[in-house]
Amino acid sequence: MNKMKKLTAALLAVMVTLPVAACGEKIENSKTDSSSLSESQSADESSGAENNGDSSEGAGDSSGAENGQAEDSSKNEAKQADLQAAEENVVYDEDGQRNQKLTFSENFTDNTPVNAPFRGEDGNYYVAKTDINGNIAVNGNGETQTEIVKEPGKIDYQVNYTPAIKSYQAFWLDISQKKDYVFDGNLLEYQIEVAPDAPDGVYPVEIYYTDFSNYDAQSLKDVQTVTGYICVNKDAPAAEEVGDKMTLSAENISVKPGDTARMNIRIDNNPGIVAFVVRVHYDENIVTIKKAAAGSDLGKRARLTTNTLDDDE
Repeated sequence: MNKMKKLTAALLAVMVTLPVAACGEKIENSKTDSSSLSESQSADESSGAENNGDSSEGAGDSSGAENGQAEDSSKNEAKQADLQAAEENVVYDEDGQRNQKLTFSENFTDNTPVNAPFRGEDGNYYVAKTDINGNIAVNGNGETQTEIVKEPGKIDYQVNYTPAIKSYQAFWLDISQKKDYVFDGNLLEYQIEVAPDAPDGVYPVEIYYTDFSNYDAQSLKDVQTVTGYICVNKDAPAAEEVGDKMTLSAENISVKPGDTARMNIRIDNNPGIVAFVVRVHYDENIVTIKKAAAGSDLGKRARLTTNTLDDDE
């Protein structure tokens, strides 16, 4: 059981919006943790409000502080909603061990900077410059500084088109079999809807964060990721070759404006997993994710905590 606690803690530590709870704990304990988190957040907000109240910077600063508090409060409410949703997807196996159904968070918010490329009138592709901390660099006038992308790859954005990057997270934990799930194949499935006015182009779906764990509570960090492309009235590029590393690949698909299609994320060279966090970036100007579920190969092995898109049809 100590191993299971270590596994769950190691994986859930990266989950800002999900409860950190050891395997085998009762759901009541998790609700207590959630309540404690709420009290802590409320105390932090109260402290922040008192500090702002002591400030004598003037009405303008006070107004800014109030806006900041309102924004923090909104974020806290969103986190609490995610906590509640996560608890609703907790299941216990026959040994009373805690598992987590495959859950998805749309527009998951973290501190990972999104620096999407865009195409300038000169035909070159640009991205914003970043400083040593990964923050977007600006000049003295507050304008974003840009630089040319030397290797834009398969991106084929329109001139001066700026994508609206959105994030999507998948989280799963299943230790009910007391062993790793070892398989290659479809890990996740997304039903997508292409915007009716989507301009012709090639739009990336980037797997920008992964965290996998096995039954021995080891975090599998050496994971190769392959970007997939949604090609609107364009031929899909050739799929990248998979090497010897554990690899997560988003599928390349060709679509037309207004289409509904399925996009898969595949896993290869899987040494064995029982839990993961996977986050992707996509362009919401072009695509809306209507449904998400376990891939067919994960779903038929881990039936306790997953279902596939086909199960809903």
